[in-house]
Amino acid sequence: MRIRAANYTNPNTLAQQTQRMKFRLVASFIKANEKLVRLGFGLLDKSVTAFNSAMRYNLENAIKGEFPTLSIDLAKVRLSEGNRENLAGVSVTALAAGQVKIDWTDNSGNGIGESTDKIYLSIGSAESGEVMITDANGASRLDETVTLTMPAGWAGRTVTVIGFTLKEGVTVEASDPDQVSTSAVYGSVTVL
Repeated sequence: MRIRAANYTNPNTLAQQTQRMKFRLVASFIKANEKLVRLGFGLLDKSVTAFNSAMRYNLENAIKGEFPTLSIDLAKVRLSEGNRENLAGVSVTALAAGQVKIDWTDNSGNGIGESTDKIYLSIGSAESGEVMITDANGASRLDETVTLTMPAGWAGRTVTVIGFTLKEGVTVEASDPDQVSTSAVYGSVTVL
């Protein structure tokens, strides 16, 4: 028995173009941050992959604009979802020679969180679409600061820092929502 394809009078409607563009934008962003997504987004729905959970959330919440000028709304993206306390009092500062300094307050006494929790960061350039993924050089909540060198050629670019905390010892994916915090935008800065 043959299945006949549906007959579409216009297979490229504005709604279809819009949805395809949204999908491409989010898929590209999630793929660039795949390591972080695997660590922090696998708990929402165990019936789907971390990638698909992140896709679903960000398609519904992190797109701005109208077709054809759609873009990722970095203020609304999520790379992780959990109950752990995220960093508090975060500030992002550009230093000379292409370095970015991130400072925070050790809030390990608030909610679920320990001073040994590790920090994971995505530093992205909206202009180029490039992303730098880092474990903050192994920094923990207790360290309260980290200075990172941006890739060559990023001088003059505005970067957005998104991060979350993860219980020390978790290296593949959080197996409990209490092991990971929901990601947050820590700030934006222009690289010097």
